[in-house]
Amino acid sequence: MHADLKPRLRYAEISTMQPGAARRAALLAWLHEGRAAGAPNLVFVNRKYQLSTRDPDLRMLLKKGILVQRRRNAGATGHPLAKRSGSFQTYLVLA
Repeated sequence: MHADLKPRLRYAEISTMQPGAARRAALLAWLHEGRAAGAPNLVFVNRKYQLSTRDPDLRMLLKKGILVQRRRNAGATGHPLAKRSGSFQTYLVLA
């Protein structure tokens, strides 16, 4: 590995860090990295084994308008005549 390349943090490592400025900076760097690659990284929230929007870091980033909360149907097949399952997945993206 080259000395000038920093090892990338994975989302699993970021989500288990202690809340604070370092964690917010790492999360934002991870989100910007995905946006630069052309496929934005999403932070899925409010389900089992996922972060909650009650998390102090996510709450602060949402309040400042840096992150935006979105929701999508998690159960439909995508067909226009398909019935909605009522299951939604909430995720956060950069504003």
